[in-house]
Amino acid sequence: MVRSTLLAMGVLCLSPAAHAQQQCLDYTKVAERLQALGEAPKAMALTAAGTTLVFFVHPQKDAWTVLEISADGKCSRIPASGDAWRDIAPKPKGAHS
Repeated sequence: MVRSTLLAMGVLCLSPAAHAQQQCLDYTKVAERLQALGEAPKAMALTAAGTTLVFFVHPQKDAWTVLEISADGKCSRIPASGDAWRDIAPKPKGAHS
């Protein structure tokens, strides 16, 4: 459902060519739309390129969307979304793989 809605919004990348042509999105508007669809921010990370990734997850449907924010904060895009989000429990201190 989320992916079809994002496709309708024209914001989901499907190929490298689509990625190159994707316009900048307003983070607040996209975040509000994702939250209206039941997804909530779950995690965030800083990439080596200086962009920020924010992971939105639907708690009941396990759907997820990644929103990437440019280093200068002026541009956001959705590089990926999907289903079957799973949390991974952290290993206890001193535990070996």
